[in-house]
Amino acid sequence: RTIYHEQSDTKFDLRSIIAPRWIDLPNPEAYYADEDGGRVDRIKMDELMHFVLDDLDADGDFNFDRGGRGQFIGVNIVMSGYGAEFGGTDCNTGASSTERLWSHQWQTAEWTSAKEA
Repeated sequence: RTIYHEQSDTKFDLRSIIAPRWIDLPNPEAYYADEDGGRVDRIKMDELMHFVLDDLDADGDFNFDRGGRGQFIGVNIVMSGYGAEFGGTDCNTGASSTERLWSHQWQTAEWTSAKEA
């Protein structure tokens, strides 16, 4: 956090909220990877993101908006296993790289909290 704050001349103050639990997705990783590591088919990656956000939104103990501005800026998702960028076959699951998600950055389709709707 300090490095971002210092490098931005105190304009960027990174703060994170960690979800209190793991979230199990309704489909296996291969579904979201959609034979390309999730790099092309944004629809399934948006589906993944929206499922996670909806699940957290429904949790009465979790609040996205700790700053009181009615918004959050970013989300990091941590998954188990090897990312597709490592190639080959996952030694634990036997999944090929096309069946695993590529660790990457992207912008998801707009999401609105059910509390705001």
